[in-house]
Amino acid sequence: MAHDVKRLARPRSSRKRSWCVIYLETIKSIPALTEPTVVGHLGRLPTELQKEELFDECQSDSMESEDLHECWFGDQPRRIVLIWKARTKRSFKKEVTEMDKILTPVPGSDFQARTQRIQDNLQMMRTYFDALFGKNLNAILDMLDENIEWLIVPTGDTLRGKAEIAKLAPNHWAASPDRIKTLVNLFASEEYASLEYRTAGTLTNQADFPSIKFEPTGKKYEFQCSFVFHITNGKIDRVHEYFDMETVKRQLGVVGGQQSTDLVKAFTAAFTSDDIESFYKLIDPGCEWLIVATGETFRGLDQIKQLTIRSVAARTHGGGLGIKPTNIFTNAEGTKLCWEYMHTAIVTDKWPSSTNRPAPGTKIELPIVLIGEIRQGKLVKVREYFDLLTATEPGTPHKLYS
Repeated sequence: MAHDVKRLARPRSSRKRSWCVIYLETIKSIPALTEPTVVGHLGRLPTELQKEELFDECQSDSMESEDLHECWFGDQPRRIVLIWKARTKRSFKKEVTEMDKILTPVPGSDFQARTQRIQDNLQMMRTYFDALFGKNLNAILDMLDENIEWLIVPTGDTLRGKAEIAKLAPNHWAASPDRIKTLVNLFASEEYASLEYRTAGTLTNQADFPSIKFEPTGKKYEFQCSFVFHITNGKIDRVHEYFDMETVKRQLGVVGGQQSTDLVKAFTAAFTSDDIESFYKLIDPGCEWLIVATGETFRGLDQIKQLTIRSVAARTHGGGLGIKPTNIFTNAEGTKLCWEYMHTAIVTDKWPSSTNRPAPGTKIELPIVLIGEIRQGKLVKVREYFDLLTATEPGTPHKLYS
């Protein structure tokens, strides 16, 4: 029987073949052992070792190797098939026909639809690139999904929603009216597209990112960037934007901390003068302010206002007392702030805590440092560090090792 099966299944065509592997799935659970299962397509004929591994896999399900046969069948693309020894010629012919149906290539109509999606994505990218030279932002917005997420990799910022992009894009266009862009590379699949181009121009107006801004320097720039687009139902719903921030800063002559100058100046002026209304304008509505010594966190502008009011009421300044900055600086991107100062004051009877409170009239001298995170010109997170006992027991030495 085995010899007859092999002879029946020999291919007649000698043209180059592709092939796949078929075996009996879940052998223990199918007593009749009659259901072949397609498990994958391979690009070349299997090695002897691969064949042995296939037989070993079936043997692990309590089958003997002599119960399996390597067969060729039909004049369809050549395939390796593992079949049950006891099949008859008639059942084998029928199963071969069923297998051929399973292994039939993708219908032409499906292939054409997939090809059309790729062409549509390419055309969308060409339209997008052309629109970058114009002034009609709607041409680009029409391509975006309402809930798009746009990640600017160098800054770590994510723009969420079409409205946020519509708000930021005009600023970038106006920052460099003479900008030019040169296409480097463009390709697409059914779901993704990749676009690379070189951009150049002169920064004549301020360019804003969510967490950083570039002041107009009047200097020329030229750098290459890359965008990875994800496309769903004809709309762009995810974008990853890549470029080298250090190259941009070097060409524009940007020095460390320049982007955060306005915030630092405004914060310093407000914080050293108890101008709490100006201070509030520098706080993001969702800001979190952590007092590290106590673990208390104030979330949102309303809670931070209460923190400020209670803190100001708890002490008075005068006679040279007050908030004296000692070190102030930001990182190169202007996204992080260190504001270190010495606070000297006289305690009032409105000290915020009911316990561990110094007597009214006590003078305190407390070193404090604020570590802040900046986004879009506002503080979004602040961690405040100081020694609690220095604040609650002023004048009392506290030692750790003696």
